[in-house]
Amino acid sequence: MRISEYFHLNLAQPSLDFVDIDTVDDTKIFVDPSALRLIKAQWAEECIDTIQQFFHMVISAILADKEEISKYMLSELHEPNETHLGLSKGIAKGTGLGKISSDKVWWLLSTSKALKSGLIEDLEDSLLMIDGISFDRISDMTTNIIRDQLIRYTQDRARYYGIPLAGHIPSGPIWNPASMQWETKFVELPKVKGRKLLLVPKAIVRRKMEYNVSEYYRNYVLEFLRQKELSENSELVEVFKNGNRRVQSKLLKKKYGTGKANVVKITQAFPTILDQYRSDKQNKIKPPLSHQELAKKIGTPIPDWMSLVAEVLACRPGEDDSDRYARSIEAFLSALFYPALVNPVEKQTLHLGQKKRKIAYLNIAQTGFFSWLALNHGSIDLIVECRNFTCKSEELDLEHLCADLSPTRGTVGILVCRGVEDKQKSLEKCKNIVRHSGCYILVLGDSDLKQLAVEKTHESESLEFQFLQSKFNQLLS
Repeated sequence: MRISEYFHLNLAQPSLDFVDIDTVDDTKIFVDPSALRLIKAQWAEECIDTIQQFFHMVISAILADKEEISKYMLSELHEPNETHLGLSKGIAKGTGLGKISSDKVWWLLSTSKALKSGLIEDLEDSLLMIDGISFDRISDMTTNIIRDQLIRYTQDRARYYGIPLAGHIPSGPIWNPASMQWETKFVELPKVKGRKLLLVPKAIVRRKMEYNVSEYYRNYVLEFLRQKELSENSELVEVFKNGNRRVQSKLLKKKYGTGKANVVKITQAFPTILDQYRSDKQNKIKPPLSHQELAKKIGTPIPDWMSLVAEVLACRPGEDDSDRYARSIEAFLSALFYPALVNPVEKQTLHLGQKKRKIAYLNIAQTGFFSWLALNHGSIDLIVECRNFTCKSEELDLEHLCADLSPTRGTVGILVCRGVEDKQKSLEKCKNIVRHSGCYILVLGDSDLKQLAVEKTHESESLEFQFLQSKFNQLLS
């Protein structure tokens, strides 16, 4: 039984911001620390800072022969059963690092030539350079190090989706960067059959880690060595009748060897290989798992776009159904815009006696329409306002939505309503807003939402959102 089923959320994985894990078995996906760099928010920045500070302290303690300190820091990196992510079978009960294997990890790190030579700078580097450090272990270490941030995320998402929180739950070991100590406190967390849960954003999980030793060896180390042999015109170079030259990978492997030990040796001799790999990884991070990938990997459903939009259209216009309308819009748009937009946050305000329901999304798109918005209009956040009625063009109030926009977080908002009486007058009003305030408001009615659902049905993986792009282009004409 999944979280959504256990707590009767009436939402499926496509509309949820967290991984809708099985509450008994482990789900074979992993927390990737590199994925945190996609999320330009304070929460993610805290995670990155904590991971880097923790690992740099471990390295410094090992290099300074402070065995007691480094072993203490590694001792609490148990497998985090409360996330239900990883490789355990049956009821989550992983071995983790624990007291026995944490000593082994300490030994692997302390005897690493790569660490002592300065090649290892961040946690992910150990995937490339140290035998015995695998992606599942990096995932577990990451989860433990950012447990405090994940607890806060869990509390926030539980309140957002209506998941009950139990009080006075032991947090498990929390790393305190200020005191540089492991601490435990009592917190509020969801519980399933007496076992606590930690929710994990689906934006930071992957099937495999961003850093991959096979990829590094094949695409960077071997290619560097191939060019080296070609430039030296060595005995490994084959020359064809047409003048083309090549060096076979099998010959490179035979001469230079394979495995992490040889990867370390080659990288020590030619550190620019690792510099290039890190640079490429910094510049292009793999996007979150798509709906289809999540469905295939963990067995959750793919989105039914027409059913999601039908839930919106089934709401009766007016204040009585406004809460249901806002929830249906959020379920539809959260699925529709993922993985470009994540982390929906509800904002409710009063304006002229009316309750204004808004949803703020975080834009993490690297391609497509929302990436274009981020690059050209600074849209790190995108605000959606929900109005469960048909808007009269002459009374269309856009200034209230504009008040939530800013040059630093984004100048684009979406007003979702049941329709507008005069689309041309509405468009002219939106153009005036652009001219006078520099804010861009897309007004979407019922028919527009249906169009978006149809477009997504035919192009389920696309993030281009050509219909939205055409609506935006009208504001510029």
